[in-house]
Amino acid sequence: MLVDGEQPIHDWLRSAHPTTRFTTSVCTGSLVLTAAGLLDGLAATTHWGAYETLEGLGASPTGERVVEHIDARIITAAGVSSGIDMALRLSELLVSYMQAG
Repeated sequence: MLVDGEQPIHDWLRSAHPTTRFTTSVCTGSLVLTAAGLLDGLAATTHWGAYETLEGLGASPTGERVVEHIDARIITAAGVSSGIDMALRLSELLVSYMQAG
């Protein structure tokens, strides 16, 4: 089962996240991030049909299209079209980062 927190993908996410500029998910990808412990206690979004599972894994589901935790370097998007919104926002953040650096 992919959401039990003890799969190789969860280990990889836990080791990769400290080295990423941003860790992001679209749709039910937030379930994987939560199972890896990256969204514990944080607001996050996913497909509306997975809100209960997301909450059961330790995140706080919200109906927002895109949820940002800039200080934690995590962004979640609810689905395909909101994933486009997230990609545009992520582009904005990365351009700002490049200009500041």
